[in-house]
Amino acid sequence: MKKFITAILTVCSFTVIAQQHFIIEGKVGTLDSRNKAYLTFLTSSGNFKTDSAVLNNGLFAFKGETADIVDASLLLVHSGENMWQITKADRLFLILEEGTINISASDSLIHAKTTGTPLNIDYAEIAKAKEPAQLKIASLQKLYKDYQAQGKASDFEKQYATEFKAASDACEKIDFDYIRSHPNSYMSLLILQVYITSKSISQIIEPQFNALSPAIKNSQLGKSTVVEIDKYRNVEVNALAPDFTQPDTAGKDIALSSLKGKYVLVDFWASWCKPCRAENPNVLKAYNTYKNKNFVVMGVSLDNPNAKEQWLKAIAEDHLSQFIQVSDLKGGSNEAALLYQVRSIPQNYLVGPDGKIIAKNLRGDALQEKLASLFN
Repeated sequence: MKKFITAILTVCSFTVIAQQHFIIEGKVGTLDSRNKAYLTFLTSSGNFKTDSAVLNNGLFAFKGETADIVDASLLLVHSGENMWQITKADRLFLILEEGTINISASDSLIHAKTTGTPLNIDYAEIAKAKEPAQLKIASLQKLYKDYQAQGKASDFEKQYATEFKAASDACEKIDFDYIRSHPNSYMSLLILQVYITSKSISQIIEPQFNALSPAIKNSQLGKSTVVEIDKYRNVEVNALAPDFTQPDTAGKDIALSSLKGKYVLVDFWASWCKPCRAENPNVLKAYNTYKNKNFVVMGVSLDNPNAKEQWLKAIAEDHLSQFIQVSDLKGGSNEAALLYQVRSIPQNYLVGPDGKIIAKNLRGDALQEKLASLFN
């Protein structure tokens, strides 16, 4: 839930973070009782709470309290579907804070306007500031799918990577400009949460966090951020790669430390993960190019319990049996993945002969370029 906030930029300052009594008053056209709204957020105990409300002539409301300011998801179900099985959600992200949050739209939450409380007003304005870059990203993704359907994805990859990075960098600049200029804003902490998984802890995340005001750092989210920072510091570039042992396809235990002295790409993937399967040819290309230069790949699968056959089938189909494949078959609770703070896949870590992490999240051309810089 903490990663819901993806777009941020305006002004709001807080000196005290305390119990938040919130009210949500919504109006979406004239929708009736066939439509239902669900509000989901993380409680202070670390559990998700979901409340629901039936619409009456488009009107719905929620009332509650949280121990701190938190972000939340508001989902509108239009025809009685199971909320957990909706593939194209009509969803709005909110910040639960003291006061009344007003939501209005003619037909759906996607087109809703949010007013009433400072952070939600800010969030709406920030989303608007990022809209050009976000639309560019959506357009690029659609174009890439079109090229894929035509079998011409390779013709578009370099242009896609360049333009996608430019749009992403534009959003990132907005975020970090805001953090630097608003150390007293709770919004700055929400922004920083988004980047913990992808940015350098020692060079970016920790200095930005330390520059926030004491009130913000001592909030519930601030304290949990300290815990998150400590976890990710252990898998920072230049840190000693945490050791783990998992069984290979034959049931033999393989330890990462047994490969010390080699360059090891620890590659987290799964048979059910389409982006992983799409990236596998690139990993295979890297292995075949540098396997005679002290380079090995250790694939770690997040396949689910009782899914060994699917795992083995994917290895065979993608020609991955040439390098090490391990898994404890615990799905998202894979112990190595938890150790490396893996929140999404594909994800990888490049470990040097000395056992230290050299780089992470190398995909596509970035993987080939990094390996070429080491071996050529």
